[in-house]
Amino acid sequence: MTDSMSVSEPTIMRTFGRILEDSASVNDSLTILRTRYRSVDDSMSVSDLVGLRGKLTIETRNNTLIPGAVYAVTPNPFTGLGSLTVTDGLSPDSDLSNNGSISLSDVLFGSYKLNQTQAPSGYVSITKKGLVTVHGTNVNALMKFVVVTNATDLLNSSVIDIDNVHVDNAQFATLLSPIKLTKVKDGIQTPITKVHDLPAPKFVGKNNTIGITNATKSQYSLLYKSLAELAPNESPDTVINAFRLNATDVGNSTSLSYVGVLASTAQSTVYGQYLATQPVEQFNCGQRYIYSLDDTLVPTYGGIKKVDFTVFENGTCPGTLDYITYEVSSKPPIESGIPSISETDPLQETLLYINARFPSELVNGTGIDFDNSTNIESYTFTVFAPKPQTNNIDDLTVYTFDESLDAWTKSGITVMSRNEVTSGTHAGKVQVEFEVEHTSKFTIGGKKLPASAGSGSSASPGHGKVGVGPASVGAGAGSASGTTSEKPVRPSSTTNIDSVYYNVCDDNIVKVMISGGLFPSNVVLQTKHSGIIPAKLADYQPYAMDNQYSDVHRYVYEASISPNETFFVVSANGESSISNTSIQIINCEGNVYLVKEDPYSKPQIFDFKLEVDGQDRLVTSSNSYEYLEEPTSITISALIDNAQSELRRAELRLITMGDADIERNYTGLKMKIEDLSGISNTTSRVFITVPASLLKSPATEFWIHAINADGKINDSEHLYLGLIPNDIDLNNVDAKLEMDMQTIKPQGTTLKPHAYLHNKESTSMYGLMTLLVDGKPVDAVPYLFKPGFNDVELSWVIPKNASRLDYNISARVDLYGNGSTTNTGVLNTFVRTQSKQLDSVTELDLIRNEHGDVVARPSLIYASNNHDNDLRFRVVSPQGVCVIGSDSSCLVSSSTYGNRGDLTSVQIGDQIYRIKYSGADSPLERFSITSFDPITGDWLIQLESNDTIISYAEAVHEVIIKIKYRAESSVITTLN
Repeated sequence: MTDSMSVSEPTIMRTFGRILEDSASVNDSLTILRTRYRSVDDSMSVSDLVGLRGKLTIETRNNTLIPGAVYAVTPNPFTGLGSLTVTDGLSPDSDLSNNGSISLSDVLFGSYKLNQTQAPSGYVSITKKGLVTVHGTNVNALMKFVVVTNATDLLNSSVIDIDNVHVDNAQFATLLSPIKLTKVKDGIQTPITKVHDLPAPKFVGKNNTIGITNATKSQYSLLYKSLAELAPNESPDTVINAFRLNATDVGNSTSLSYVGVLASTAQSTVYGQYLATQPVEQFNCGQRYIYSLDDTLVPTYGGIKKVDFTVFENGTCPGTLDYITYEVSSKPPIESGIPSISETDPLQETLLYINARFPSELVNGTGIDFDNSTNIESYTFTVFAPKPQTNNIDDLTVYTFDESLDAWTKSGITVMSRNEVTSGTHAGKVQVEFEVEHTSKFTIGGKKLPASAGSGSSASPGHGKVGVGPASVGAGAGSASGTTSEKPVRPSSTTNIDSVYYNVCDDNIVKVMISGGLFPSNVVLQTKHSGIIPAKLADYQPYAMDNQYSDVHRYVYEASISPNETFFVVSANGESSISNTSIQIINCEGNVYLVKEDPYSKPQIFDFKLEVDGQDRLVTSSNSYEYLEEPTSITISALIDNAQSELRRAELRLITMGDADIERNYTGLKMKIEDLSGISNTTSRVFITVPASLLKSPATEFWIHAINADGKINDSEHLYLGLIPNDIDLNNVDAKLEMDMQTIKPQGTTLKPHAYLHNKESTSMYGLMTLLVDGKPVDAVPYLFKPGFNDVELSWVIPKNASRLDYNISARVDLYGNGSTTNTGVLNTFVRTQSKQLDSVTELDLIRNEHGDVVARPSLIYASNNHDNDLRFRVVSPQGVCVIGSDSSCLVSSSTYGNRGDLTSVQIGDQIYRIKYSGADSPLERFSITSFDPITGDWLIQLESNDTIISYAEAVHEVIIKIKYRAESSVITTLN
């Protein structure tokens, strides 16, 4: 017997070799002689994890543990092979007790699929499948399966939290770093640091409207902070593979709505944003699915807030793994080949683009075909979109892309509501809710202003109050119709309903903002279930001070409302007028705005100045850094232009920087108004001297609040004035500055490095964080640096300059005259899209920096020819293979439109290319070639006629070949 052992940590490999030889002679009384030789050659190889073992517990629960369940565990957690069936109370259940808990001790580390093959008698399971991971971060792994009695009324069920998916063991390290997977709720980000940290889906009865709303509001979103492997117009399988999530079970009861987890990338200058529903074992016909995204994760240009769809009960549901991905960008990426909305309607511009995709559209793909309207009972999007140029939210239009017409259309789209967002992350945008007949590519179009209307200049819109709801409430879903005027200037005797806020989630209240010159005598709600409900003046009147100086007054009224209401009418009776409006309750909370204001009707505030010790300091913006060494009185002044109405009051408002309740805690000081009629008939100078006692440490935040005779209000930009804290030694400030930055970015995109300041002092400090490019400031952020770590995002749009490719990047922080600057890092840039004239050979190569390091690689070739229908493209690869052409030897000779994604895949050598081709018969012949691997080498791109390939001297079409480059994966560099 020979035995050998080799160790490769953390796995011990043991190999046994065994050779057995023997012989036997038998002599007996029968005089029979037999000799037998036997040779046995046997070997065994054992691969085992040594020392990495844990415990796996499976619980079956209602409110308590329920005995009697049977589960299959794959692979067998003791051997890592095959499958193991475990029964509650029977071995290998370590407690040998039929008590609702199955404990498996000394199991191998790894991920295991659980399948409940038998539910306890008298119970049904909400879900039957799960993925549990035994890991160093989850040594005692636990998976709970919820069961309910057979008599349970699931249609009206309350929220059921389940626990059925962990991070796969093989993906955890990558998701932890560099991807930095994080769960987000209400803007609070919590890093995923353990395999069982993933948020789980929720189930709630299909008829429990309030429960569905609460489950949706309480659900987490997943954020992939650093996912650099995606590119524009990716296929759904590429996106879902990048997210690295395992499938979860949606159960099999259509009486329960499924509130799932929506995963998102951070906003990217390369591809915008990708979203993906967490994969499911299957989508069930007749079941409702809801996915929402935390507001803070919606891109700055707008994006998806929520998707809500129900699969038709008589649809085709294959019962296979399924998911939906969404590409969200401000306009269609060039790789998609999708035309701009202005090509369909010249009066519209694209404000938001959404591409919804799913696995059944792939070649040999499975799952539900969401492009088939017979599979969809309802499908609703809620999105945030920018306002159109006209500033009228009704000028936003939703389109879907018709592949057969190669054009945008409004067919099959129902816009349910448009509401302006007045607070929160997306204040100033519009929340649009629309229903579609099937999933496709969608765009939000905005009406353009006539060319003559674009001249002139305007100041920033400011930050004044607009609505009546709580500051934390964004624009909700709702719709309104009625007789309220939408003119920005109204007769002072008219009573108007400006906005209506409702909440039937938990507060069961309606707040109505009324405006007019006379106090309204009666405000009532007319409801279906409760009849007429009188409204009363609210205790808090946010416009009480402004009403003293305006001919148009604003009042807030409140009334209770039943949560069962779905519709009500608001009536406001003034002395000489009556205003009515009807409100449709769509979500349980909403803010409906009925008056659209002309921004030029508001007072415009500019030319801010601070006078300290007799010296003027012009404050151009919040990026200006000003501070005082000790308290002293200051004079603040500004100019206000008010062309459309008399300026009635200007107020300087101050608050200590960092005070969260800015609306209630500010101090207001009336400013003096000086007429500048000798200079301008519409401009006034406002000023005030602020006593030293009102200036606070570490900084004072201040702004001007102005109101005119028409009741139009505007707030200036918020500015800051620092005051050195008494307990800080400026000669020895204890703080450390670092910055993380990408080292490769395309030109024309935005670099967003993060600067980190570790404030080791015991008190907060006011400072200015500045991004330096080649030593010059390009962005600055005023910031309150609290004790501990502070994260400040900076930004810089990289200029398009082919002659300049490298930049030196650093960050600087200023703290009351003390400055600190990080080391310098090199940013390598490249021209993302390069153009070449049609030539005999188009040479494609990697882009390298001066040190020879790869910066970018060619990822797309595309071109179009609309000059001569007698000519068509012929494209030959560096290997001599005809990729696109007219003869049968070419891999693609006709249009690929109509295929999944309008693409076809071809393989040349070891590389796979994705080809999109319009066909030679198209009025605009065009093609694109993409590949995950770099597209390099000498490509032959020509124009050919029906007879022969023409010479380039004859090709006067000036056809341009465009090559798009993708950034090479780059590490995040930390600068100290």
